[in-house]
Amino acid sequence: MKVFMENKYKILEHNVAYEKGQHSFKLGMNQYGDMVNEKTSLVFLYNVIVTCMSDFDSVSCWTS
Repeated sequence: MKVFMENKYKILEHNVAYEKGQHSFKLGMNQYGDMVNEKTSLVFLYNVIVTCMSDFDSVSCWTS
């Protein structure tokens, strides 16, 4: 729960800065909100690898 609350606070902080014109985009919570950055990076990388390995033309996955 601590990681989720920290991420929620970061999102809120960023969006307040967005409203002040300090950023050009807003942030929002998603299904990875309870993960630390290192863990979300691993989940993303795993999904990319699985997608590329299951694709018939996996070479283009690594070169694009």
